[in-house]
Amino acid sequence: MADEFYTLGGWDNPDSYKAAIILLTDKLGRVSIQFRDDFEGVALGGLWGLFGGEIEDGETARQAAVRELSEETGIVVDQNDVTPFVKTLSETSGNGQLYVYLCNRIVDASELSLQEGAGFAYIHHGQLDQFNLIPAANRVLSYYFTKNGG
Repeated sequence: MADEFYTLGGWDNPDSYKAAIILLTDKLGRVSIQFRDDFEGVALGGLWGLFGGEIEDGETARQAAVRELSEETGIVVDQNDVTPFVKTLSETSGNGQLYVYLCNRIVDASELSLQEGAGFAYIHHGQLDQFNLIPAANRVLSYYFTKNGG
């Protein structure tokens, strides 16, 4: 059975690019964001986004979410530890398909060992406008906080 996601925003003309994203939460209900490296060749460098990356050939979105989490944060979770949340298109990657999962366990910042990116933060709803977020990340987080009582 395929994962079922709520479609956030329009789903017209999706590109072939597919990425899996994972949201981590801490005991205070804050959600993790990643500050993207500002190196040449890094897409959307210097902006805040979410942990995740491209779904590789032969890989499911769920498998990619778990793999990307491990690669970017050092946190290893089982595929059963993630739940489908939303899918949305990324304006900044030519309508690339983003599949967002929620991690079912609380992850404290002290557990996170940043392997990719220039930094990370845990934020609450009131802080969304304080970060230069990638539009799709802002949309996903706004929806998450609205759905979960902000």
